[in-house]
Amino acid sequence: GQGTATITAIAQADTLRRGTATVTIVPIVRDLDLTPPAATLFLGDSRQLVATVSADNGASTATLWRSSNTAIAAVDSEGVVTG
Repeated sequence: GQGTATITAIAQADTLRRGTATVTIVPIVRDLDLTPPAATLFLGDSRQLVATVSADNGASTATLWRSSNTAIAAVDSEGVVTG
């Protein structure tokens, strides 16, 4: 599960000698699917892309959108691409 645990190591030869570490298990994003995976637009047209994020409970499913070449296709914060 998720949460925090303290791990203790104890020397067998002298059980008064110990060390501890705090380990936290955090939720992670498992997958991200993008629909459609490819699109063709006319100059000036727009198309909505949809990102579906699969994540553990507690992990953010927020999506950041970026274009590798904004002179060709720009994308806004909602995944709308404009050519």
